[in-house]
Amino acid sequence: MKLKKFVFDIDGTICEEGFSQERVFAKPNVKIINLINLLHDQGNFIMLYTARGWDQYKITEHWLVENKVKYNILICGKPIYDYWIDDRALSPNNIESLYSELNISN
Repeated sequence: MKLKKFVFDIDGTICEEGFSQERVFAKPNVKIINLINLLHDQGNFIMLYTARGWDQYKITEHWLVENKVKYNILICGKPIYDYWIDDRALSPNNIESLYSELNISN
């Protein structure tokens, strides 16, 4: 398999959405984290891209370490939007299609 670059959102994808002051307690989405870690272990590049501000970088980094999320880079400051139109987007609700496309059993 050719190594790929993957970008994952954090809130609502890797963990539950929550108020900013409660993000340190956000419940992890273990299924997505397991996929991220598998992809990382295979040598793929994992970017975490979040709308959280840079002022929340350390608390976000701490949460990722505590929940054993493997990644290459964490970028804060993703724009807030109502719709993100992208030809490569995949909803976390349809993650099964990614498993199938990558020929990975879940």
